[in-house]
Amino acid sequence: MAAWVIDTNNGVWQIVRWVVWRSPIMRLYGYDTYILVMYVMVAIVYLAVLGLVWLTLAMRKQEQSKWLKHAAVFLHILFDLVFMMLYVSFFDYFVFTANCNFSAPVKDHVYFVGVECLKMPHILNMAVAVVTAAVFFCVTALMVIASSDLNPVSRGYLASPAAITRLRILAAKAFYVIVADDMQSWPKLQALCVVLAVGLIVYWNLRRQQQQQQQQQQQQQQQQQQQQQQQQQQQQQQQQQQQQQQQQQQQQQQQQQQQQQQQQQQQQQQQQQQQQQQQQQQQQQQQQQQQQQQQQQQQQQQQQQQQQQQQQQQQQQQQQQQQQQQQQQQQQQQQQQQQQQQQQQQQQQQQQQQQQQQQQQQQQQQQQQQQQQQQQQQQQQQQQQQQQQQQQQQQQQQQQQQQQQQQQQQQQHK
Repeated sequence: MAAWVIDTNNGVWQIVRWVVWRSPIMRLYGYDTYILVMYVMVAIVYLAVLGLVWLTLAMRKQEQSKWLKHAAVFLHILFDLVFMMLYVSFFDYFVFTANCNFSAPVKDHVYFVGVECLKMPHILNMAVAVVTAAVFFCVTALMVIASSDLNPVSRGYLASPAAITRLRILAAKAFYVIVADDMQSWPKLQALCVVLAVGLIVYWNLRRQQQQQQQQQQQQQQQQQQQQQQQQQQQQQQQQQQQQQQQQQQQQQQQQQQQQQQQQQQQQQQQQQQQQQQQQQQQQQQQQQQQQQQQQQQQQQQQQQQQQQQQQQQQQQQQQQQQQQQQQQQQQQQQQQQQQQQQQQQQQQQQQQQQQQQQQQQQQQQQQQQQQQQQQQQQQQQQQQQQQQQQQQQQQQQQQQQQQQQQQQQQQHK
């Protein structure tokens, strides 16, 4: 069986192969660059999820904000780009880290020579990639559900029953990528699983289209039935309208007769009303004359009241002025009293200070006297000591003189 040879120098191939950028990165730049790019992609995935959580919490606190609207648009574009358009590229990149020879004695990577899968640092890199792939798949599945119409009555392309089929197709695609990337050690089993995944994807897509066609046919039949029912209802409504028109004509004739009778009665009533109006006009004229007289009297009374009020106001103003003068005098007296009190307080304070100074001077004098007495006592003690010393010296001199006399006497005896 001849292999499928691709001309890698073709310009179109040089562009198309970067759609799934895992292959060109690992072939051109090696293991270290592959892992570095993987961590950048991991950061993009988790930052997108954290951004969505932050946006949800922020929109609860302030629902109307322009910058929140811009942030929501940016996250919407980012999620569509990463989790929908580049789903296979991201998922393939994460899953390829687990492409190891698990059946061989040495569990090394199939492509990267010298990299052992169950030793550091690749086991850590592989764990991060696998966990991120699981998170990536779950977020994509939730987006598929969110993009569906959850109305159970809806029968459109994105109706809620279609979400189950779309999730199955998404899972089959993920299974296909895992098998194609990580089962190169078992080529036969890999081929069977790939065929199974592709068959399921095709089957579910075709079945979905058939279900949609059946739903459309059912909708058309229901619409036709509804149209027939509407036509029948319209015919019934027309018959009812004709009957109503006949009844209305009869009612109109009866109403015309009643109107004629009412007009005659109204004419009689109008004549009676005219007579009554004339009588009322006469009465009103009399009442107006009486009212004019009353108004004149009231005006005179009002003028008198106004004059009285003016006098009262003048008196009140005078009283207010007197009260103000009294208040001012009282305030002045109070101020004078306060000043006198302040002066008295100052004098008392000065007297107290003088007394304190005198007391301090007396205390100082007493202390000086005590010191002088102590000095005198000390001088007396010193004088007594000097006298005692002099007495002792005199006694010693006397003793010496006595000894000298004794010596002289002895010499004389000799």
